[in-house]
Amino acid sequence: MTKIGLTLSNRSVLMNIVKTEDLLKMSEMADMSGLFSHIWVGDSLMAIPRLEAITLLSAIASRTTNLNVGTACMASLPLRDPIMLAYQWATLDVLSNGRTILGACMGGRRPTKTQLAEDKTMGIQNNQRAQRMEEHIEILRKLWTKNNVSFQGKFHTLKNASIEPKPIQKTPPIWIASSPRLKSSKPQIAERSLRRVSRMGDGWMTT
Repeated sequence: MTKIGLTLSNRSVLMNIVKTEDLLKMSEMADMSGLFSHIWVGDSLMAIPRLEAITLLSAIASRTTNLNVGTACMASLPLRDPIMLAYQWATLDVLSNGRTILGACMGGRRPTKTQLAEDKTMGIQNNQRAQRMEEHIEILRKLWTKNNVSFQGKFHTLKNASIEPKPIQKTPPIWIASSPRLKSSKPQIAERSLRRVSRMGDGWMTT
């Protein structure tokens, strides 16, 4: 059975095209229509400014009852502290009564001037984004399902770390965004990207 999702342009608020209330009313209409299964918002920190995704999804969750809510996709995931993100997303899952889907992506695929400025400001290297995303996903799943987590990674060290609340869903699904350019990308890069989806994703988000 095909399911249809609706993506809201949370960037358009900053462009004075719509107001925040318009997005929330649209969410309510989509929820009541019975035509949609998911509602999505975009995410970026400095490279492509917009309303912050988790905050907006919390407001949407409070105005809807049926739709799954998620990010399409969380380009800031490699920049976020994974412990804080695990805590925030678990809280969102509780507020939405288990309706979240985390669309994860590495972001920064095109190292533009604004993108490189974002990386520098946040203290990461652009070529670390994929590794950071993978490590953060691993940490999220551990913190959502276990207490007293110890973890040694390339970027983070955890010792007896726990977060509460735990999400309503035992493990909120993580869909990994990947749209390799098969004609222009090197074959090994495309294969690595798709293998990451297979290895780590509960779903595949693509264009």
